[in-house]
Amino acid sequence: MGFDQESSYITYRIVGDKLIALKFNGSLKSWDLISTKVYEKNQLEGIDYSQYKRFDKKNREAALIVSRKPISESYIIDYFQPWQLKKNLPYQFSSFRCILYQFQKESNFSNRVKLELIRNIHDFPTEFIGDHLFQDQPHFFSPNFLRYVTLDQSKSQFLIKDFNTGLMLYQIPQDLMNVNSDQNPLFVINRFMFIDDETFKIVSEDGIEKMVHIDNGFQQLGFNYIPLFKEIDEMDYEKTPYYLFQPSYFKTICLNKQSYQNYKSLYLLEGKQKSYQITPNMFKLEDDGESSITSFSFAHWSLIEQLVKGKLKIEELQENILQEILLNILPGGNTVLHLLCDQHEELIKLLEVAHPLGKVIRFHMPFISNLEGLSPIHICIQKQALRSIDALLKCLSLYPIDHHSRAIKDLYPKFIELNLASSLDYFDSRIKQTQQLEQIARGTLKPDYPEIIIEDLWFNEESFKKQIFSNETIESRIKCEILDIPGIYHMKDENFYDFFKQLSETAYSDYFNNKVIKKLIELNYPLVKEYLIKKLFIPFCFFHISFVIFMNFIYDNRFNSGYDQVYYPLLILNALFASYFLLNELKQLQSGSDYFTDLWNYIDIIPPIGIYVFVVSAVLNDYGIQYGEDLERSIQSIVTFFMWFKFLYFLRIYKRTGYLIRMIFEVISDMRYFFIVLLITIVAFGDSFLKIANANQDTEKRFTTGFIDSIIFTYKMILGDFETDKFGDVAVSLAMTLFLLCTIFNMIVMLNLLIAIISESFARVNGMAEQAVYQEMASMILENSYLVPEWKMNDYYAQNKYIILINDLEKIEDSISESAILKEIENHVINEIKSIKTKQIEDSEKMESSIDKINKNLTELVSNKFGELKIMILEQQPAKVVRVKINKNPLTMTTLKKLKEQYKKKAYNEGLICRGNQFAGCKSVGKISNNPDEVIYHCDQCSFDLCQKCFQLLENVHDHSLEKLTYGQLMETKSDLYGLGWVCDCGTFKGCELDGKAIIDIYTIVYHDSISQFDLCESCADSYKI
Repeated sequence: MGFDQESSYITYRIVGDKLIALKFNGSLKSWDLISTKVYEKNQLEGIDYSQYKRFDKKNREAALIVSRKPISESYIIDYFQPWQLKKNLPYQFSSFRCILYQFQKESNFSNRVKLELIRNIHDFPTEFIGDHLFQDQPHFFSPNFLRYVTLDQSKSQFLIKDFNTGLMLYQIPQDLMNVNSDQNPLFVINRFMFIDDETFKIVSEDGIEKMVHIDNGFQQLGFNYIPLFKEIDEMDYEKTPYYLFQPSYFKTICLNKQSYQNYKSLYLLEGKQKSYQITPNMFKLEDDGESSITSFSFAHWSLIEQLVKGKLKIEELQENILQEILLNILPGGNTVLHLLCDQHEELIKLLEVAHPLGKVIRFHMPFISNLEGLSPIHICIQKQALRSIDALLKCLSLYPIDHHSRAIKDLYPKFIELNLASSLDYFDSRIKQTQQLEQIARGTLKPDYPEIIIEDLWFNEESFKKQIFSNETIESRIKCEILDIPGIYHMKDENFYDFFKQLSETAYSDYFNNKVIKKLIELNYPLVKEYLIKKLFIPFCFFHISFVIFMNFIYDNRFNSGYDQVYYPLLILNALFASYFLLNELKQLQSGSDYFTDLWNYIDIIPPIGIYVFVVSAVLNDYGIQYGEDLERSIQSIVTFFMWFKFLYFLRIYKRTGYLIRMIFEVISDMRYFFIVLLITIVAFGDSFLKIANANQDTEKRFTTGFIDSIIFTYKMILGDFETDKFGDVAVSLAMTLFLLCTIFNMIVMLNLLIAIISESFARVNGMAEQAVYQEMASMILENSYLVPEWKMNDYYAQNKYIILINDLEKIEDSISESAILKEIENHVINEIKSIKTKQIEDSEKMESSIDKINKNLTELVSNKFGELKIMILEQQPAKVVRVKINKNPLTMTTLKKLKEQYKKKAYNEGLICRGNQFAGCKSVGKISNNPDEVIYHCDQCSFDLCQKCFQLLENVHDHSLEKLTYGQLMETKSDLYGLGWVCDCGTFKGCELDGKAIIDIYTIVYHDSISQFDLCESCADSYKI
């Protein structure tokens, strides 16, 4: 970067994405923080402070410099007031420890100033001062010195006081700052820091940090779970203020971890998500000026780019380098995971190194949103890298709360839509416990304690306990869990609608066995149900009663005496009801085209529109304008049908009937393809009957009169409504044949097939009745959440918090359902059967092993006895000697045991290898030759011949001397034997049948030449003997 020793600079400042530094010699230089390259150089004219030095090492907005020349000796009385020179001053030091002065001009005509004493702070919190010295203002004072934190007289309550007056302004809630009797207050205040006069931030002992607004009831403005809290060396708030002193590091891995922590705090706690907000705070210059740190290093950036381009493989990098690559945050907030999304193989390798077998975290993996708000999974979805999403979710399920959940909160609906294999396991993994929740393990639960509570990640423990515990002494075991699914539970959340839309539409019922999904539904459904009954069901009941009375008792008698008095009031009442329900439908229409994709919306909107049409027609009738009786009655019929049918919609509210309604629609959905086939067959038979019917000249004998009528005729036939004696006079036999085929195919085959389809659908839906209930509840939440007023949503539960589950462990253990018991028994029986089968297999294997062992021992014993008998017979007989064609010396018959004893087991430790395998075929042509000039090595005694190549390779292995001569010379003496030509005898050598395998059995007969250490097996000795 080219940054010299810090002592050579007067001051330096980060402005935007630039670092600007001024040297004592007047040189002004700036660097780009992203590229770390020099941006600009300037030499200020007339500026030279080479003879000065900085007064302190702290880099401030303004630098105080002093001359390097020593000051002449001075008289001490000239510089101090008399009271400051008294001998008892050291004993009064604590009373003068914190004094507030302000500068005052001595006169309007002079620039000289004097210090005027404003206030001596006697209650200065000395407990908050440790061994460190503050070179800047203390962290427990607001930046403008308007407020400060101190302790009350009991040293147990933290207070915020006005600095000028010393009056107490606020008591800090003890869930934020609390001092135990045996705790040092320094350990608490070191986790605190003022941001401005109205806000401060504080971190809990387990790493949850909050930003709090003081004047607004200590309201939480932001929060963050600090990753790797306490895992970085020297980061110890018990020794130094956590936010004030960040130690310098000279290990890349520590620098990267600290940079990762800073990024997450800036992004989530303080909401700084722009480049100009992030970059200056991600950059740190070490105090000695020799090293610098950014959110990335160029060496690792280069390695990441090579991985992305395929020039480098994960396996080529050392594990410590991979760990550093994982922790690097590049410009723009990207990590290696953002860039490797479409490099599936390399991404999998990297994840496997960081999370062996997907079960443990070996190297921590930052999973953050970049400055465009995109996490690695967002990019995977953009690039359709679904396998990469699955792999990432498996690894993310290992991480603690708030590690990544807010980065992918908007993707939960997408996980359900894509039906990712790991999505259910991932949702299960988000049930976590914080350190604060782990400590709430026992207590006496109220009879009506809430099973679900909405709270902050770091909540008020006292208030929490009051909600669930009573004052009784009998305690029970409980378990408090938190769902790391932030915000999406709330109806005002921007992802709420999409999440429940995917739940209501998914075809995978396993989602409704998931505890997290069920709790999200259970949280919202009671509120939706309450307002659905209040705003829709009860008004509809009155609407329906009014409609039925009007249509069945008033309308047709409207001209009779007495009825005309209630006709118009009831007509207007029905119109008002229709307006109310139509207004609700118009609110839902704001969702866009999605409204028309739901069948229930048609059932909802048709009745009020039909009522309007009916009212208009009724009024026009009174003025003598009529549209026709058929049209009017048709409208009445349609409206009446949908008014009654809408009761099915409200039956969905209740668990006992909700799944039945869903079952009806599921069965109809399953029958859709069957209906297509049935319709084709009905049309086919109907059209055929029509052609026969039209052939009858007498119209009265035409049993069907048109295309539509023929379809109705066939439909009635398959329901059993037929008359075969009315088939007319034309092609009666064919008509009867078609009738038989229609009744057999449609009435027997198709209708029985329909029954089978309905039975199968019923069994499937009934088998997942509970899941169907929860899916129906999710649909009701989606469709009717608009009914809940905004004030009620906020009153019911707060937004952007977490769901905490209260589990009574003893109640859970005592309330195991019958089905659960049966399931447990079933699993136990299955496991016992598996255990018995496994034991049988193991016993069988042991028995077989024992039998094999006995057989082996028996065989070995018999073999040994036969071997010993063989040796005994050999020893009693004279030694057998054979001569062979492939060795000069004779071979003696013996056994491997004898050879081992003879050579002290040195030469034959690994057995004996027969040398006969070396002699396998002629090394030359191996065919009959009659070339008179060809060289032959000939044995006159046994007519043994070798070609020149075999002789050179095998040397003189023959028992007799071989004479070198040509074929022509051989013909002169033995033309009767070689008249037709000659052939090398090596061509008849077939090699050893053992094919080079060693003889291990010590009782095996072998043939041995002790002179040349030449060995043959019994078979080869027999083959090559002379």
